[in-house]
Amino acid sequence: MATPLLCTLDEIEGTDLTLVGGKAFRLALLKQYDIKVPPGLVLTTAFFESQLRHCQLTPLWTGSPDVAVTTESLDWLASTLKTRPLAPELHQALNEKIAITFSPELNSFAVRSSAVDEDQRDHTFAGVHLTELGVPRTILPIAITRCWASALSEPAIRYRLTHGMSIQSIRIAVLIQPMLSPVSSGVGFSINPLTGARDEMVVEATWGLGEALVSGQIQPYHYRVSAQPPDYPLLEKRAGEASPPANLVDQSEAEPLSEAALTKLAIQLEQIQAIMGEAQDVEWARQNDTFHVLQTRPVTLPSQPAQAVDLEWTRGSHPEFLPELPSPLFGSLLERSQDRALTFFKNIGLDVNGLGPYVKLILGRPYLNLTLLKRIIAQVGFNPGSVLHTISHTEPGARGNRLSVDWATIWQTRRIYWLVLKRIFNASDYLRR
Repeated sequence: MATPLLCTLDEIEGTDLTLVGGKAFRLALLKQYDIKVPPGLVLTTAFFESQLRHCQLTPLWTGSPDVAVTTESLDWLASTLKTRPLAPELHQALNEKIAITFSPELNSFAVRSSAVDEDQRDHTFAGVHLTELGVPRTILPIAITRCWASALSEPAIRYRLTHGMSIQSIRIAVLIQPMLSPVSSGVGFSINPLTGARDEMVVEATWGLGEALVSGQIQPYHYRVSAQPPDYPLLEKRAGEASPPANLVDQSEAEPLSEAALTKLAIQLEQIQAIMGEAQDVEWARQNDTFHVLQTRPVTLPSQPAQAVDLEWTRGSHPEFLPELPSPLFGSLLERSQDRALTFFKNIGLDVNGLGPYVKLILGRPYLNLTLLKRIIAQVGFNPGSVLHTISHTEPGARGNRLSVDWATIWQTRRIYWLVLKRIFNASDYLRR
């Protein structure tokens, strides 16, 4: 079956992500669950590739033995695409599909880039790819080429390189939708994006179109609500900068979202999170008291610093295991063995994350990582205090040094014992070789 050049949101199937891009694919999924999404027409990645072939620009996009894909070549390609008209057969196919998909009276569209690898958890491309609003029907081809160009421009390529993404054969789709005239619009987060709290939702809203809000040009109204149905109580509210438009139908609305509207939106945010399977950052618009979803993507949470662990170190019984002042060679070998030892612990199923090395040189003298030893001993079902007594370490307040065994833990971790025995049995053969 030939790859389609154009398809509506209703025609997208579960295997079409690489064809329609992340933005369109997610909206199509929401439509299948009766979430209100404006109708849309997608120019697939095959449409984009056909235009490149028509313009004989494919080597700059994919690379060849004679042409390297570089930031400069892609930036030149982006500028060139904006000046080339669509291939005649593509232009005809586009006009025919638009006539079928949208009402003849509709003459204002939103045109959005939908790259295959955008709107992911680790790379959203927020603010990098172009969105054209209020585009007349006759100007759609120009807006389309501008969206293509934005995904190949220097800022987009720099973003890709910063995030370790390939710049070869970047696949771009474009989504065309009717232009809405919303009373209010904004973004909603199904969890608190600043703290990661999953029992809270955060909504930012403004009057009219939300482009100024999304681009950070205005201070929005800020709402923080508790994720407790059915009422979703309001926890915090901060007024924004924008004033109600003069042509507002209901002049009694003092804010972009009333309490009733906020509750309605919170319910929809929870539904979208359930459909997508993870916390979502949703761009919405409210028109005729209906919330329309314009975009959804995973919430990008701030990176959390690793929690510091207060490690204990011991010199107990060190002469039996380690020299008093090791030579530089021994110290170097000791440091180089740390990663292998921790990898071994992890491979046999022990949790040693964040506990540091098992031995550390402090002022030139070796110390055993007591915290690590306790964690390992406890995980395999023994009383740490009694085992550590063998290296002359006695826990404060310890009641005797008798060995105690937790047989239930030993049974649950029996695979660890089996892997250790297997390593021991193979050790002589390994050393011989």
